[in-house]
Formats: sequence, C-alpha cells, structure tokens
Amino acid sequence: FGDPDINVTVHYSANAQTAKITYIDDTTKTNLDSKEANGKFGQAITFEHDPAEVIKGLEEKGYVLVSNSFNKQTYDANNSNNVFYVHLKHGTSESSRKDDVNMTVHYVMDDGSKAPSDSKQTVSFTESGIQD
Repeated sequence: FGDPDINVTVHYSANAQTAKITYIDDTTKTNLDSKEANGKFGQAITFEHDPAEVIKGLEEKGYVLVSNSFNKQTYDANNSNNVFYVHLKHGTSESSRKDDVNMTVHYVMDDGSKAPSDSKQTVSFTESGIQD
C-alpha cells in the first residue's frame, strides 16, 4: 500500500516461419516442382505462384489432380505443419488410329521392251493403345 503503480511494456514479435509446397507426379513418382515461402506466425501463406493457378496450368498440360493438402491460409507455429503436397497423375485415354499407305511400282525395262503394268498396292496400318 502506498507504492507507486508499476507499468510494464511487453513487445510482441511474431516468429519467422517457412512453408513449402511440392507438386508430385504420381504416375512417374517424380517431383514436378517445389516452392518455399517465408512469413510470420499467423500471417497468410503466399507462395510466389498461387497453387490453384499452378494446378490449373498442370491440368491444361494433361495432368489430373489427385489430392491437394494446401488448405491452410496462415502460418502455423510448427513449420512441419506448413508443408503441403499436391499429387497429380497423367491423364490418359484409349486411342486408336488407322492409316492407309499407297504404293505404286512402275516398271521400266532397260532394253526398251514392254514392261509389266504398274503395280498398285495399299497397306493398312492400325494402332491402338493408351494415349498419355
């Protein structure tokens, strides 16, 4: 009683955090790309390229989205929770094609005698399979 009031000033500074997103090709089991981002705890995670746009670009190249764990918008205090994976696979479809090739054999006799008539032949090629 009778002592003066005590004032305490606390300065808060958010911890630096990192985030990483990796795009994985499940068909070939390879990494297509990885990007990192830096920020502070509680801030929005912003990668250099928006993951939704990266996924859209990969889909335009024929990939199919399997899963996307980037559903978090802010940095977590634990950097291991700031790691995201986007899994894609190759888009495939059954394909077949047919092509006819024509060949004409024209005979010429060296001695000038009458040559056999031209021989016309057609060869048909058929191919079917999976187009990646």
